[in-house]
Amino acid sequence: MNTSLLIFAALVFGLCLSDVSCNQIDSDYSEQDSSNISLPNELCVNEASVVREIRSDHHDLMHLAVCLHRESHPAAIDFYRHIRRSTPDYSYVLVNLGIIALRSGDIDSARRHLEQYLVEVGGPYGEDSPTDKSAIERGPPCRPNAPGNVDCVNALNNLGALELTDGKNASTATFYLYRATEIGDESMLVNVYANLGGHLAKIGDHEGAADAFIRGFWVSLKQGLLDAATGMLVRRAFLVPTVASSLEEAEQSRVSFIRR
Repeated sequence: MNTSLLIFAALVFGLCLSDVSCNQIDSDYSEQDSSNISLPNELCVNEASVVREIRSDHHDLMHLAVCLHRESHPAAIDFYRHIRRSTPDYSYVLVNLGIIALRSGDIDSARRHLEQYLVEVGGPYGEDSPTDKSAIERGPPCRPNAPGNVDCVNALNNLGALELTDGKNASTATFYLYRATEIGDESMLVNVYANLGGHLAKIGDHEGAADAFIRGFWVSLKQGLLDAATGMLVRRAFLVPTVASSLEEAEQSRVSFIRR
């Protein structure tokens, strides 16, 4: 494969997972009580100090686990599993477990965790009876403007990324990603539009892909995410040459945005 095709593949088919560390975290640590999990001395100091307090709860543990996850520390998965065992009606932890499994290449485990999250919060349309405590109290999150809908958007986006990685079920990837765009506010959809554009380009829907990339461009620009905005513009340019005739022109556009 020549250099230009490699660049095209990287631009069009790159995956964007929601709320994950950029580095892989191994998923083969033993389940154990949180009190026996060793913590690094210099990481997540504030979160760890809160967890050590007598009245800390699963939300505090979750904050610590997410901090460790972002630092690529292996203790994160131990805390996620402890939270899942000790608070089974707190379902969002399943999304983070799914992300770790996806990063480590365990597609089946990732799918199992992410799909189980959707089941427990009432399904992708919020029409089923939830078992998640928050979904019971506030209503299912997989609806537009619902409390906590960002959690559902993240789960759907990661399921879409999973199906893109697996490459066996294009229609399922399409469903998850389009459903995320129906539920989420613009601020939640940068990664979704990136994945949707890459997916539609892969299955030959270049018009739909171009539309997703330009939507992602404007959403990124509104949030001040200039690098993400430029990436969307460049990916659309490969599909629709009239948007930007060259990578050089796209770079000039990026510089112009920065100067503003």
